[in-house]
Amino acid sequence: MGEPPLVGWLLTALGTATGVLCAVRSRRRAPADRPARRTARAEAAMGIGMALMAAPGLAPATGAWGPSALGALFTGLAVRALLFARGEAHRLHHTVDAATMTYMAALMAAPIGGAGPGGMAGMTGTDGMQHGGHASMGTPLVDLVLLAYYTLYVLRVGARLVPTPAAACATAVPRPGPGPGPGGTDGTSPRAWQEPAVGLACRLSLAMGMLAMVLAM
Repeated sequence: MGEPPLVGWLLTALGTATGVLCAVRSRRRAPADRPARRTARAEAAMGIGMALMAAPGLAPATGAWGPSALGALFTGLAVRALLFARGEAHRLHHTVDAATMTYMAALMAAPIGGAGPGGMAGMTGTDGMQHGGHASMGTPLVDLVLLAYYTLYVLRVGARLVPTPAAACATAVPRPGPGPGPGGTDGTSPRAWQEPAVGLACRLSLAMGMLAMVLAM
């Protein structure tokens, strides 16, 4: 994409960390909890794919097949998320994520070998930045819709992750119960990867990365 190299490496680190965390969550889930495992695996694939796409110099180093392979991966993820959506909002969001990444991969592949419909008017310099005065790689209307969607999504999910005073008090005060100990049923602490907030945090980090990539187009 058109972001400076430092931003690209930061996005790569964010996508990698999110992908690894989601992969760990998918393995730690109970085998019977198939929907949650499927969701975590989809988010892991999306995080790793985002890391590959944001890596500076990917398109010049791999030629046309690199972005094309990513586009095929994200198309498959979009179809898979849509098939398993069943009206669930977060799975529909996965479809939007994967479709957006497919769109970005197509924009990355178009300029290789010359300017195309989504190509850039300038050339990519050795510093990894675009030269030539082209303002946007994609379709302005599509970019504007994606920018609005991810901005609202980040604000909405970020607000859900902010604890309310009542929730903070309820967490701080231990509740008596018949269990053998606080936290899990075996007296251990609750596992962080099983908390619903971790899933929201994964989707928030992916959405923030997507928002940064849309801004860089």
